[in-house]
This record gives sequence, C-alpha cells and structure tokens, in this order.
Amino acid sequence: MNPVLTREMRARWRGRSFVFLLGYLLLLAFAVVWLYGEHDTSQVNRFGASSGRASLGSMAQIGHDLFLHLTWMQTLCWMLLAPALTSTSIASEREHGLLEGVQLTPLAPWRIVSGKLLSALGFSALILLASLPIVAVCFLMGGVSPQEFAQALLLQIATATGGALIGLWCSSRSRRANSALSWTFGLIIAWGVSSFVGFILWDSGFTAPAKASLWQQLRHDLCGLLGQTNPILAALLIANPQMMRMGGAARVPGISILAIDAPAWAISSGFQLALGALLFWLATRAVRKPLPDPLWLEPSKKSRQKPLRRRTRTKRGEQSQSEDAADDEQAMDGSASRPVSKWDLPLTAFIRSSNPVFQREARSKFRLRRMPLPHTLAIAAVGLLVLYWYLRLMRLAFATPGSRASVWSTICILGAILLMVVSTLLGAGAFARERESRTWDGLRLSLLTRPQLIAAKLLAPLLACLIYSMPLWPLLALCLLRDGITGQWSPGGVAIEQALGTVGVLAATAWFCTAWAMWVSWRCRRVVVAVGWSMVTLFFAFVLMPVFLTIEADSSRATEQFLMLWHPIFAIIEINSSSQSNPYYTEILARVVWCVIFLLAAGGALLLSLFAQMRREKGNPV
Repeated sequence: MNPVLTREMRARWRGRSFVFLLGYLLLLAFAVVWLYGEHDTSQVNRFGASSGRASLGSMAQIGHDLFLHLTWMQTLCWMLLAPALTSTSIASEREHGLLEGVQLTPLAPWRIVSGKLLSALGFSALILLASLPIVAVCFLMGGVSPQEFAQALLLQIATATGGALIGLWCSSRSRRANSALSWTFGLIIAWGVSSFVGFILWDSGFTAPAKASLWQQLRHDLCGLLGQTNPILAALLIANPQMMRMGGAARVPGISILAIDAPAWAISSGFQLALGALLFWLATRAVRKPLPDPLWLEPSKKSRQKPLRRRTRTKRGEQSQSEDAADDEQAMDGSASRPVSKWDLPLTAFIRSSNPVFQREARSKFRLRRMPLPHTLAIAAVGLLVLYWYLRLMRLAFATPGSRASVWSTICILGAILLMVVSTLLGAGAFARERESRTWDGLRLSLLTRPQLIAAKLLAPLLACLIYSMPLWPLLALCLLRDGITGQWSPGGVAIEQALGTVGVLAATAWFCTAWAMWVSWRCRRVVVAVGWSMVTLFFAFVLMPVFLTIEADSSRATEQFLMLWHPIFAIIEINSSSQSNPYYTEILARVVWCVIFLLAAGGALLLSLFAQMRREKGNPV
C-alpha cells in the first residue's frame, strides 16, 4: 500500500474528523426537517388537501423541492470542502521542511501526489456515503427519479475530485500553507463567479436573434459553455431543467458554433475531470523537484549598491582572494544572485507610529514580491479585465446620470463582498502567525500593553483595506455629481443619505470581520486553521443562513427586514434600491443605522472578549 496514503489516513482520523462528520450530518438533517416544515403548509394549501394531510401530488412536490435544495447545497459544500482538504497537504510539509525527506524516498512523484489525493477523496467518499440515508428521504416522498439521483451523485463526485485536485495543484506550487489556501479559494471563487456571470449573459440572450455575426455567435456559445461548467448551476438544472429553456438558447435559434448537445451536469463533470487530470500531471511535475528560489523586488536604492571592497596594495593573487571573499559574502547576503529583501510601496514611508507592532504590521501589508511568470501573467490578465470594466463604468457614470445609482449599488455590493473576504484574511493571521513564528512570547513580555497590541493588530488591516480601496473612490465620486444645469442631485443618482449609510455599513463590516478573525486567531495556533475557521463561520452566517431564511417566498419581506438589521449586503441593497419618494424611506434609513450599530457593537464585544482572554493567559505579565 502507498505509505503516504497510510500516513495521511491515520493523521486525518487522529484529529477531530469524526466531529466534523457528525456536525455535517446533523446540519444536513436539520436542513431536511426545516425545509419539509416550510414546504408542508404551503404545498397542502396549493393542492387543496383536506384534514391537514398532504396529497400524493403535494408530497411528490415536497420531495422534489427537498431534492433540489439538498443537491445544490451539497454541491456547494463539495466545491468548498474538497479544496480545503488538499490545499495545505504539500505546502505544509514544504513549510515545515518535511517534503525533502519524502522526495528522497524511492516513492515516485505520482505516488506522493496520489497518496495525498486518495486520502482526501476517501474522507469525501465517507461523508458522501454517510449522507445518503438523509437524501433517501426524498425517495419516500416521491417526485425524484433514480436517473436524477444518479446524475446528482456523479456531479458531486466530479466536483469533489476536481476541487481536491485544484487544491492539490495550488499546494504543490506554494511555499506556505496560508498562500496555498488563499490561491485555492481565490481560483474557486473566480471560477464560480465568472461561470455564473457567463450563465447570466447567456440566459439574457444578448446576441441579435435575427442575423448574428460570427463574434456574437462565438461569444454566446462561450458564455453558455462557461456557465454550464458551474457545478451549482448544473445541480439546479438536474432537478429544474426548465431553466435551460428560459435562457438565450431559446431566443437565439440556430447558433451552434461551440454548443454541445449534452446536459449541464455532463458538461460540468467532464470539464472538472479533464481539468483535474491536467492539474494532477502539473502537481506531479511540481513535486518532482524543489521549487526555484523566490525572487524579491528591491526595497530601495541602498540595497542595489554593491558592498565596498577593500583596496589593499597587495599582490594580484591576494587581491583576487579578497574579491572572492567579498563575492561570497555578497552571495550569502542574497544580493548577487537575486534582488534582496522586499519592495515596499512608497506609501510605507509615511507610516510613522510610536507603536512598533502597528508600524511593522502596517508595513507588512504593503510589501510586494516578484512572482513566477505564469502567476504574473494571470494577475496581469485579471488586472486588465478589471481596468476595462472600471473605465467602462466610469464612462457610463459620467455620461449617463440615470445609471449612477445602479453603478453605485453594483460597486458597493461587490466591494462589501471583497471587503469581508480581505479583512477576514488579514485579521486571521494576527496572533496565529506570531505563534507560528514563535515571536508571541517576545511581544507578550514587552512593555506594550494589551490594548496597544490589540489596537495594532486591528488598525493595520483596516488601514490596508482603506488604502487598497482608494482606486474606487473616483468612480464612486462620479455617482455623487450634481446636475450641472440645475445644481440639484441628478435624477437616478445617489443621495447623500444613501452614500453616508453605505459607507457606514462598509466601515462597520470591515470592523466586525477583522475583530471576528482576530478572535478566532487568538484561539488557533496555525494561520491555516484560523483562516479556515474564520471563513467557514462567516460563510455560514452571511451566506447559508440568509439562504435558509429566504427560501420560503411567503415571508420574504419580513425576512428581508430582519436581515437588514444585521446583514451588510441586504442593508446596502435596500438603502440603494429605495428613493426619497418611498414612504418607508425613513424606516429603511433607521434599519441601516441599526445595522451599523449592531456590527460595531458586535466587533467591540469580540475585542473585549479578546482582551479578557489575554488577561487570563498563563504567564502574562501584569
């Protein structure tokens, strides 16, 4: 048997994997019971069943709806869980200096990678098999065919395999586990968002239905193919195939340059398996030999200066020996073979504080490194795409005053999502990174007080979020322009109350997410664990909980009003979708203010709890 697989399986089950498995099953069972309770009354009233009992048709409809929701929720879990199982497997060993020992063994590189992969897939298969009895409840109610169940099962297996291979490839190309985790979920989120946008564009039928050009036909088919690679959309299309007939394919007949006559689940599964095979080969090549030395950008002109050599009046041989010694010293320092240290943004020169921890943390947030050429090209391509849409939105906001409200709302919603992710990632390494690098004892025994340490760890991520959001300020400022003729706010523009409320929600969101990530980081010893728990808990609070609350359409308005009191995305959507003519405009502003107060108070409570835990730390000086 593969020794890597044996070690990985034993190490995985020595932890708290059974607790995670039990929690996953309990959450899935609770979702089934809750969805059944929500659908029971509405379906009984719809089909007119008497005596409070649902008819056969209503039970079949309930079973079909349960299967639909369980399918897409499980697919989403596999899309996030499978990469997390493998994203740190190789990078953590490289970070702790254990990978070299594995590379020197007689094991072939493909056996090392396959051992890591099979360990994660074995755990995923156990979770999938353990959840089958819960999913089988849908068969007892009817409305689900064995064909649909088999298609959903194959899609989930392909999603778990593809996600695990994405995480494994990122782990094989990273030096640190935290970097591998960031790259993995960055690729997953980019793929999910881009495929969803492609499906929306394909579904909107943006091409000309009569005489479409070759580029329009190609663009339409590419968007359709990209959209159908999304596993969540493919899972929805299994139980609800009518979505395919509502899209652009029905409005643009005869366009079939790249169109594939296959169901969405087959396209998504084939794409993920083919991509997984390619990533497995690339991961094997990355494990075959050590990674090249990292290249760092130079911090200043002083680092580019060569070390001075002694000018001595000796013989030529002795002089060459002194030059060789200087070259050796220069090579040891790293300035001869490659640029030394890091490159700080010019902004770091203005960061001056009496708190040395804040100065160090703030400067570390503005350091860049020279990445390998493929990574640089990928980031450059994404940057050009973002710049194109940025200039296009700026032109739209400047030339069309009626579109300024929609531009403002779109930028603020996307900015809120990005802000939650970035602030959580920056705050999760506050204390866990100090413990990993074994520098926390030095900080704890220093003259800095606990409030100073907490303030330094908190303000540095907030300052980084503020600085990195500066490119969006000109675009948002265009949405606040007055009408040049009347001097009034332009019709369809953004009012000052809406702008202040949105900015307040964004600031409170960054405060709360950073405080929560710091609180989790205090309770973890590794950065990867802190990042994982922070992202999972915020995903459950800000994504899964609103989904559960908004499934039932009968109570959608009451649910939206409740979510506005604490959810930043709903607060931003509500305040920007209403106008001053709305009779409930004052009430909406009050809810937004309450959302800001709630987020600030929750973040403050977390910081107070963190301060209390730091006081109770064993050996902490008074």
